[in-house]
Amino acid sequence: MQPYAILLIHGFGGGLWELAPLEADLVKLGYSCRSFTLPGHDENGKIHGIRSAELFGAAVLKEYERLSLQGLPVVVVGFSMGALLAAWLASVRSPKALVLINTPIDIGQPRAVLHWLKADLENRNTRYTQMMLKNALRQRPDVNLLFLKVRRRYLPALKRVSVPVFLAQSQWDETVQPQSVQKAAKMLKSEHVTWKIYPNSRHHLCDGPDYPQFLQDLKTWGQDLGTVLSPLIFPKN
Repeated sequence: MQPYAILLIHGFGGGLWELAPLEADLVKLGYSCRSFTLPGHDENGKIHGIRSAELFGAAVLKEYERLSLQGLPVVVVGFSMGALLAAWLASVRSPKALVLINTPIDIGQPRAVLHWLKADLENRNTRYTQMMLKNALRQRPDVNLLFLKVRRRYLPALKRVSVPVFLAQSQWDETVQPQSVQKAAKMLKSEHVTWKIYPNSRHHLCDGPDYPQFLQDLKTWGQDLGTVLSPLIFPKN
């Protein structure tokens, strides 16, 4: 029997693709995973017809309960806003551990935007420019107010998290400032907190150049926590 089931929570204005590489690797290893689309999000991550921050928590709790029916202990992976929802979930339920990616404590990083614009100029293409414009124009301006409501509602839950946590942060994250990972580590109640900044990545860590290292770090983290969490994501062999 698999030792853990894994719940994956994507970010605000995002979708299943944000954690798809990680989920694919977990599935290949034979682990039971559950991912889902947050309320109000369409397949492209555009948000429609939702104004309540509470609906996000209710949806996450519902998916956690469904996964728990398998009878396996649950590990929760949250990306961006999903990291806040994962922390909140750990404050009201009992997952075995959390993996929080680019937790939005301090938001907005102009230096990162300039970094990727410079990369486009040096590479003589518009790859990152197009990505950032697409993300910036995806939502109506008023939708961003909902993000602030969600952040205000769920961010305090970090102070109530007591389970082991792995915190990952992209250095050149255009959405979340890199010092957020250290602030999150200080906020957590847990005695087992590991954090790392990935030097070559933008907001979407799981489709960037540091992703292989991120996977290896998760493996090491699980092994260091001992026999209880060593099979968290990767088998010992």
